Amino acid sequence: MPLDLDHLLKPFPGRVGVYARHLDRKEVYGYHADAVMPTASAAKVFILMSYAQQCVAGKLDPDSRRTVREQDLVHGSGVLRFCRPGLAPTYSDLAYLMMTVSDNLATNLLLDIVGGPSVVNQMLRELGLGGAEILGPIRFEQFEIHFAHSTPRALAETYAVLAEPEEHGYAAPAAALCLDVLRRNEYLHGLPRFLPWSQHAIDFGVVLPLTIYGKTGSMVGVQTDAGLFVTPAGRWVVSILCADFKDPRSGAAGVASTLHAEVGRAVYEAWK
Repeated sequence: MPLDLDHLLKPFPGRVGVYARHLDRKEVYGYHADAVMPTASAAKVFILMSYAQQCVAGKLDPDSRRTVREQDLVHGSGVLRFCRPGLAPTYSDLAYLMMTVSDNLATNLLLDIVGGPSVVNQMLRELGLGGAEILGPIRFEQFEIHFAHSTPRALAETYAVLAEPEEHGYAAPAAALCLDVLRRNEYLHGLPRFLPWSQHAIDFGVVLPLTIYGKTGSMVGVQTDAGLFVTPAGRWVVSILCADFKDPRSGAAGVASTLHAEVGRAVYEAWK
C-alpha cells in the first residue's frame, strides 16, 4: 500500500507540511510539500553542510579555534551561552554543539566562519534545494523574523544529498562528516520517538535495526523535524514542518511533537 499520512495531518490545528521519499523503492509522499515554511533550528543542517564542504576542500581547518565574546551571546538552546567569555572552541566543537544540542551561539559563530548566509544559500542553490534559505544569524529581538525557511521537499532532500552525495555533486567525505555529526542528535522526541534508535548505541557496540541522522527545530508556534533513516532493508528521508499552532509546548507532550512522533512511526512501519 502507498504511504498515506493524510489522516494524521489533516486534524492538526495549524499549518503542516510533510515530504517523504524512499531512496531505494522510489516511493514518494507529499502534503503541502512545496509550501515555504519557517524551519527554526532544523535549518542548521545547511550550515553544517557548508562547513563540511569547506573543510574537505581545505578552506577551513576543523581544529582552528574561535573565541567566544560577550557580544556573541544569544538566547535559546545550547550551552555556550552559559560559559564565560574567553572560551575558544574549535570549529569542529562548534559543529557538534550546533547539531547535537542545537547550540544557537555555536550556530551564529559557525555561520560567520563559513562566510555567512550568502555562502550557504549559494551552496543550496547549486545542490538544487530550491526554497531552502538561511535568512540571517539567530536573534530573538523580533520573533517575527525567522532564522531560516524551507519547503518540506527541500529540507528532506537535503538528507538525500547526504545519503547519495556523488549523485548530487556534493563531496562524499563532506557527507560522511555531516552524517557522523547528525547521528548524535540529542533531540529524539519527534520523528524518532517510537523507533528503535539510540544516539549512544554505537559508542557501546550495540547494533540496532535503524540508524537516524537528523535535526529538529522549535520556537513559539514552529516545530520541525527531518532526517535520513537507514535500515538493512532500505533508506528514506522525511521532513515535517509545523507552524501557526497555539500549543506552547515543544517537548514530548506538545501537539506538534506528538504529530511528529506519529508520522515517524507510520513511515517506519510502512517502509522498514
